[in-house]
Amino acid sequence: MYFRTDAEIVLDKPYFGLNVSNMIQVVLEADRNPASVRVETENVPAEAVSVRVRRGELVLACDPGALSSKRKNDMSKRVVVYVGAAPLESFSLSGMSSVFSETEIDKPSVTVECMGMSEFESDIRCRSLTMSVSGMSIYKGQVVCEDTATVEASGMSQAVADFMCRDLDCTLTGMSVYNGNVNCRQKAEVAVDGSSECTFSGTTRNLMLEVSGMSQFKGRKFLASGLADCDISGMSTASVAAAGSLKYCVSGMSEFNYSGEPVVISTSVDNATVRHR
Repeated sequence: MYFRTDAEIVLDKPYFGLNVSNMIQVVLEADRNPASVRVETENVPAEAVSVRVRRGELVLACDPGALSSKRKNDMSKRVVVYVGAAPLESFSLSGMSSVFSETEIDKPSVTVECMGMSEFESDIRCRSLTMSVSGMSIYKGQVVCEDTATVEASGMSQAVADFMCRDLDCTLTGMSVYNGNVNCRQKAEVAVDGSSECTFSGTTRNLMLEVSGMSQFKGRKFLASGLADCDISGMSTASVAAAGSLKYCVSGMSEFNYSGEPVVISTSVDNATVRHR
């Protein structure tokens, strides 16, 4: 039997962070008063949903038993919570939860952590960003960061994100995937390991690239105008575009391709392949 609940819950404490778990879907609204949240459920009792503020964090959870079903692939059970976006600067998602923002997150410092099979979709404007995406989680959005953006992706996670920042520190491990347009005023520091795949387009002044394991860095449309310092090893492959100076160390069974007419200032090749396109 189908049933639906809809409730407005008043919060008695301020909060700056959001913690979501247990398959809850969150919609961040620009015009919502942060002092209350709206909870909608389908085929889930209202009392199964927990909404509380703890140590400055809005914690949203649901009784796993209320979400379980004897029917395979039953998607009829749903919990959606509408939250005011204005005060939020940190986000923690787990357990197949999701957050979608109708408005840009605009804070000096933003922290995002996605675990399990969670999904976070929002544009972000900040001075500094720390983002961690793990498991089979997904991040989608555009980021404008005045200073340094730090991104870590692991497991089988995915990031489809465009970045404009001063510096980007990006680390991919496991079988993670990153695809985006990246523009750094100063430096992009990228480490790709395991069986991960990273695809960049855009520009940076300096590129510090390390590719290892069986991973790939696809940067033919990513131009380094200053120094490109590349270390490629294992059975990995990498391609870059360079217009300033170039250093490369290529070993193992790896392959390194570069385009442009950079001044090559240092090379080391050990049983590997290097091509200038």
